[in-house]
Order: sequence, then C-alpha cells, then structure tokens
Amino acid sequence: MKRKEFIKYIAGTSIGLSLSGTQLSCTKPAPISVEPLSKKIALPKYWVWSPIGYVNMHKPEVWGYVQFANDPSQIFKEESEEKIKWALWQMYYQVKECYSDLGKDCRLPSLAIPNVKIENYNFSPQLNANEFGFTISADSVDGSLLVIDERAQLKKQ
Repeated sequence: MKRKEFIKYIAGTSIGLSLSGTQLSCTKPAPISVEPLSKKIALPKYWVWSPIGYVNMHKPEVWGYVQFANDPSQIFKEESEEKIKWALWQMYYQVKECYSDLGKDCRLPSLAIPNVKIENYNFSPQLNANEFGFTISADSVDGSLLVIDERAQLKKQ
C-alpha cells in the first residue's frame, strides 16, 4: 500500500476554491439507486456554490480563495496578480459582448478599463484583435505578461 502524500501549505499562500456536492436519495451510497417503494430511479442531486450573479460553476475567475494561516486572527492578503487577472477578465467580458453586437467597435478606447490598485504598478492593458480572434494582455507585478484570449484561456508568459 502506497503512503499518500499531502501538500503542505505555507502560511500566507492561497488557492482558488469552488464548493460543490452530491446528495443521494438512498440509504446506501450509489451513483444511481432504485427507491424500494416507488421503484423509480433516484438520480443524485448536485449542488454548487456560485457567486451571486453567475449560474455557471465553470467560471474559475469568480471562485473564492482559501488562504492558509498559522494564526486565526491573520488578515487575508489579496495577491496582486489576482487583481490584474480579475481586471483582464472584466475586459474579456466587455470584448465578448462587443463582438456579439456587430455594430460596436471593439477598440481599447471604447472599453471601460478597470481600476487596479497596486502600489507602484500601472495597469496598461493591450487589446490585439484580428479576424481570427483577440488577446488582451497586461504586465504582471513580477515583469511577466498575463494574456487572455478569445477562448478564455488566461496564461502567464
């Protein structure tokens, strides 16, 4: 039997988190069961915590965060890069809406650029669009480039 390895999280680190669960309508856990009285198939019921305003759980950009701490009174520290990613997501949704409305011009001056408050950082996004799609990019605080494309793929380069 192999010993399971557990990841040790260091105080101050955080991970994205989405909560979901499955509720079974039977006494014995099984993916599908037959209720004895009605002989009807009882399918499992799935529930997902979703932020208000979104019904889709497949939006990791709106998941919550868990931050690990040694002291329960430690204040949550928001990571600077996450603020930049959220601003890129906001711009992504604007550009998608703009593309769906054929009459709109999808250039940077016509978009509402989010205010990113990070000390000694200036959020200056770039929108590159052509007939094949678009990318929105911005420098990260560590000098790398964060890029989101028309397929909602956000990557660090």
